[in-house]
Amino acid sequence: MKDVLFVEARYKRKTCFKAAWVRRLPKRIGLAATLQFIGICREVKALLKANGREVSLIRGSKSCHDCQVLGCDLVMPTPEADAILFIGDGEFHAMAIALKSRCDVDVYVFNPVSARFFCYDKARLDRVKRRRRGAIMRFLSSKRLGVLVSTKPGQCRLKDALKLKSMFPDKDFFILLSDTIDFSELQNFTFTDCFVNTACPRITTDDRALLPRAVVDYDDISMKTA
Repeated sequence: MKDVLFVEARYKRKTCFKAAWVRRLPKRIGLAATLQFIGICREVKALLKANGREVSLIRGSKSCHDCQVLGCDLVMPTPEADAILFIGDGEFHAMAIALKSRCDVDVYVFNPVSARFFCYDKARLDRVKRRRRGAIMRFLSSKRLGVLVSTKPGQCRLKDALKLKSMFPDKDFFILLSDTIDFSELQNFTFTDCFVNTACPRITTDDRALLPRAVVDYDDISMKTA
């Protein structure tokens, strides 16, 4: 594999977190952001503390900075907080944090690009949770499973994929290994009843409709055996 140079980039346009938004937030806040908005995260933290809020910093296990969360590193410790404030320009990370927070707290989103502030839609989150429960039930009732494994750095979980047989000895697992997962190619594996995703978590959320059969995240089923 060729060497890859990762260069950090920051969002430098002027932003403003409004005082009216601070008043909507509860006393204790868990703060998180994607890498390009780390600088804004520091500014917002100072503003929150100046207005009497207690601020805890969420950090993924593979993150390089406080407050930083990564799309492929969703299992993160949630601080003791009444709500979580995510700073970013998309909804995927906010939804992932809400799903992984392991507690019923509101997730607020500040989008510095659109200057939009909102509380994440719990109705949509409930729909995602129902789909995940349905996928788990499909997995449990399936005999032959295709396991999606990516060789991309940061996403490759081949060791976890190979553990599945010992975790579920009554099932047959077929490892489908590739760099970029081509959803159209998955149509060829007609002998599988369901897919297990060990690659990017977005596959089970954003790309779910592109897969020919149900797909469940590895972390969801591994918790069943913990």
